Amino acid sequence: MNKAEIVEYIAKECNFSRKRALQVLDVILDIITKTLKKGERITLTGFGEFSVVKRSRRTGRNPMTGSQIKIPARKVIRFKTSKTFSEGKLKIIIKTIDPDDEDDGTDDTGPMKN
Repeated sequence: MNKAEIVEYIAKECNFSRKRALQVLDVILDIITKTLKKGERITLTGFGEFSVVKRSRRTGRNPMTGSQIKIPARKVIRFKTSKTFSEGKLKIIIKTIDPDDEDDGTDDTGPMKN
């Protein structure tokens, strides 16, 4: 999914114009970017955590020549999924369709099971 598809999804789900949905997404991305630039963490309960970690200087190899090269230390963004997300315990509701089940007018929705 790309940014345009996310904007379209937000517009549809929230009954916003595309322009308003783009503004909402841009604000969210701006908050995430500014927070990470300050070195702070962002925790989205049930989804995961963004953080900035420092990778130490190390020695690597040039894949073309095989010679050793020095890779400088740098900061990288790390994303760690929440336990709920990684274990697939998100409550996703689906319509259960059983071909042997007669339609008795009741709603057969329930949590999705793996």
